[in-house]
Amino acid sequence: MENDLKKEIVTDKSLESIKVIETLLKKLQTNLVVLAKLNSFDKNNDEHEKLSVEVLEISYFLENTLDHKHGGEIARNLQALYQHIRFAVLRAKENEDISFLKSAESVIKEINKGWSKLITVAA
Repeated sequence: MENDLKKEIVTDKSLESIKVIETLLKKLQTNLVVLAKLNSFDKNNDEHEKLSVEVLEISYFLENTLDHKHGGEIARNLQALYQHIRFAVLRAKENEDISFLKSAESVIKEINKGWSKLITVAA
């Protein structure tokens, strides 16, 4: 019965979407880990710039996938977390202040933990 219900709720298409989001979240975490390990932020460093732009793009994309109509408080909280991640990266880029990158890294680790649990249930 539970498997039948799971198959009805978690379609192949939704599982594919879940995996895409998982891939993006892991890429976001990887980039934040690298950026957070930097002792300083060099705006002229191509790698720093590339990683920062990817983080900004991924976090905007993820925020735009949120369903505020049905997602309620979870969607609002995730939106705030994605905004915090962007704030931390922009602060590093514009002010060469990497102090917020550690908190952004912690945020994405927590999101990934929750997402991993969701994938386990969905699969």
